Amino acid sequence: PVAQAPGANLARELGFFDRVKNRLRSKDAYQDFLKCLHLFNTEVVSKRELLRLVQDVLGQKNGDLMQGFDELVTRCEAIELDVNELERHAS
Repeated sequence: PVAQAPGANLARELGFFDRVKNRLRSKDAYQDFLKCLHLFNTEVVSKRELLRLVQDVLGQKNGDLMQGFDELVTRCEAIELDVNELERHAS
């Protein structure tokens, strides 16, 4: 695969959040989505719980957003693994 510039990756991720915000159409629902991310980021919930919570917020009719979210989480995990690998090699 061809590596993308960091700016392109950021634009893709921000675009995903814009799609979620526009599709949910409710400020409260989008805030719930962001709360799910916060719970995961602060290690209150596991990845499995995060995916379940986000599925509840996005609903069944937004399967494409759920797939996009799953891909986002996978990319973030890959970045974290790369950073951990670099740290191991640096020490």
